[in-house]
Amino acid sequence: MKKFNKDERRIINIMTLSLLIVPLSVAFLILDLRGWEIFKSENFQTLLDWISMIIGGAIFYWIIIGFLSLSKIFQRNRGLEEEVYKLNKDNAKTIEFSKLKENPDFFRNTYVNYVGKIIKIIEEDSYTQIFISVTKDEHGYQSKNQIYVECNWYTNFEAGDVISVYGKIHGSVNAKYTNGDVFSLPGVLAEEIKLQK
Repeated sequence: MKKFNKDERRIINIMTLSLLIVPLSVAFLILDLRGWEIFKSENFQTLLDWISMIIGGAIFYWIIIGFLSLSKIFQRNRGLEEEVYKLNKDNAKTIEFSKLKENPDFFRNTYVNYVGKIIKIIEEDSYTQIFISVTKDEHGYQSKNQIYVECNWYTNFEAGDVISVYGKIHGSVNAKYTNGDVFSLPGVLAEEIKLQK
């Protein structure tokens, strides 16, 4: 059974209180509008005014407490997201290209780091597609060993730039040669891309 923290319990209490106060307020309003004799007395009207003030004050108080509690919950969740991001990034690895190429789907959702040279870059519809070579020998990067990188933002990179990529594998991606032939290559959903000096 899940244990709620202090802020979460406050939100639950506010919701519970609302379920009690709102029907009670509506009931008083309906009875008052129907003009029952007891509701016509001056003393009862004064009592009703006091009850309305107390209920209104309680609702206002709990709304403020609710907003403060929600703010703390959001801040805590943001802190957890940052911790998870850092943990995933610290544990990211560089998978040997031959193994990754053989079965990209096997490594799906694995966080990885790669450094490579941009062979081709396409920016359209608010996202960027980058083809990078990730294997290097004495002659430089081998253009035949490429991975496909996608990010949901525009970059200032150009073909020929050497970049580092952090993200997670999302399996095999189909692409086309300039002659129209289709080929597959490993795909990475990038969370961070940096230019290497």
